[in-house]
Amino acid sequence: MQELVETTVDLDAIANHEFLIKADFDPELTAVRERLDATLEAITPEAERVADNLNVELDKKLKLEKSTVFGWCLRLTRTVEY
Repeated sequence: MQELVETTVDLDAIANHEFLIKADFDPELTAVRERLDATLEAITPEAERVADNLNVELDKKLKLEKSTVFGWCLRLTRTVEY
């Protein structure tokens, strides 16, 4: 049973609280994983551009997050100014 889990479940994704079947388990999953990776690579420069336009630091004030409701989104943290 353990061997079955280790060969089919993407154990690296579990660290990100994602429970996925390994992409190399099926050629269709490999194609989907490649598209997902390409999309994330396209989103990252856009997040950097938005952070520059807002004059905030990416990953400190502007967060690129994967939401269970919205998917990948940008979240601007609230700060209290005195």
